[in-house]
Amino acid sequence: MSRNRKKGFELFSKALKAIGDAVELVGNIPEKAIEKAAVLRYGHLCYTIHRTYKSNNIPVPKEHLKRVEKAVSLLEPIAEDPKNRKMQAKLAYVLDEN
Repeated sequence: MSRNRKKGFELFSKALKAIGDAVELVGNIPEKAIEKAAVLRYGHLCYTIHRTYKSNNIPVPKEHLKRVEKAVSLLEPIAEDPKNRKMQAKLAYVLDEN
């Protein structure tokens, strides 16, 4: 893997870790707007990282699929918002194709 790709994955991992830490503070049911935004961002990062793995023909690690499952479950209680519902559907598709 090239240095740029490796650095890119390191940055993705750091971003996902930071958002993941924020999501841990949220708990299971996001209530405040900032919590809902953190969950949506977490889902978006999970989706983007998954697409990056696939487009570079890199096997998707099982730990990443667990993150995707977590994002889907966190988006469930806030799925009345169309943006959240759309992200949840994209992530559900990711899980179905693996």
